[in-house]
Amino acid sequence: MKYFFITIIATVVTNFSCKKTTTTLAENVIQIIEIPFNSCDNIRTDKIGIFSICYDSLVNDCRCPIGVQCIWAGLAIAKLSFLQDGNTVFFKLCTAGVTSNSTSVFPPNDTTINGLHIKLLDVLPYPNFSTNNKEIKKVILEIN
Repeated sequence: MKYFFITIIATVVTNFSCKKTTTTLAENVIQIIEIPFNSCDNIRTDKIGIFSICYDSLVNDCRCPIGVQCIWAGLAIAKLSFLQDGNTVFFKLCTAGVTSNSTSVFPPNDTTINGLHIKLLDVLPYPNFSTNNKEIKKVILEIN
């Protein structure tokens, strides 16, 4: 009987200590997520179920580096993908603050897929010529 209780306690501790692989988003609440380069984040909502958002590539990064004086702040364009039920939607988002309603030549900074609003907040790390930046590249998205 003693070993039975030890097994039960060990199972409970193990199950609660494991990292969850799916992020659950609350309805009508803005969530901020970070996705490392070449990675996906699995997300679940009551509204559309389980889906993944992946950071596929950095298409362009012409932002003015830290410590440099520039006429224009520049922009970064990230290529992302939305995966759900075997369907993939590829899209690009831009840090320039161009909204999806604009007629700009740059991609917008937000989009709506399956009723889910996705907005690019930042692409990190920010360019910096004075250091040998080895930070992991990632995008920061706002989702609701």
